[in-house]
Amino acid sequence: MNKTPLSYRATMDMMGAPSSYLSTLVAASDMCPEWFADVVATHLIDPESLRESDYKRFYTDRSRQLQELVRSVMGKPTMLRDLSEGDAR
Repeated sequence: MNKTPLSYRATMDMMGAPSSYLSTLVAASDMCPEWFADVVATHLIDPESLRESDYKRFYTDRSRQLQELVRSVMGKPTMLRDLSEGDAR
């Protein structure tokens, strides 16, 4: 997917499911939760799927968004091998 540099403290706080540590990260960021969600969204991550620890939705949505980004930059259709033929864009 992609990697985001995090502080040592943030990395240590990120143990377990996202739903268990996300509120700690929000509090440590000194941002209101809405702003934090906006920052997470800039990484093409659905904040709600993190809050709910919905891994399937997270990966499906993130893959779709990254594929769309690549397609828009390349100006050509793209296809992921893991998608069924009907899902190719």
